[in-house]
Amino acid sequence: PSRSSCADSSSARAVARSLSALIAKHDRISIAVAWGGLTSVADDLLANASKFASVLVGVDFKATDPDLIDRLVDVPNAYIARGRPGCFHPKIFNFETGRTAEAIVGSANFTPGGLGTNLEASVHAKGSVDDPFFQQVRERLGEYRKLHLPITRLLADSYRRQCTAGVPPARPKNPILPDD
Repeated sequence: PSRSSCADSSSARAVARSLSALIAKHDRISIAVAWGGLTSVADDLLANASKFASVLVGVDFKATDPDLIDRLVDVPNAYIARGRPGCFHPKIFNFETGRTAEAIVGSANFTPGGLGTNLEASVHAKGSVDDPFFQQVRERLGEYRKLHLPITRLLADSYRRQCTAGVPPARPKNPILPDD
């Protein structure tokens, strides 16, 4: 039987380092993430677009950077999530080469905060593509296929207009609490 091992990727910067290494290392990339932004990891990902099996990014709450959506226009196997009954909120990064699989699953979005300054909790698993864990990861990613909307120039322009129209004031980073 195949085995998998887990390594800690709990800090946002550790997740970023791991993702960059996995993007370079593996032949097949599958991602489902709630929000994305332009980071050095995004640059690494975009430089490896030929490896995309599926890169699915949510746009709920206009939290994904429209610049990232612009960079994904007409990239094969790059999508935004649509038609879901609630907020699209996964953070699954799956990588495969031959019979080897690695995945990072946790709280980190593909944003400057999620890959830089935030406190995140993630698990980095390594093993055989036949491991039940990796089968579950692929099944979950497969369930999202019905949400795939290819990223066209028309879609990107519409999303950017919506992001800039009626921009509400920023949410406070640290709300004032009664004891403050």
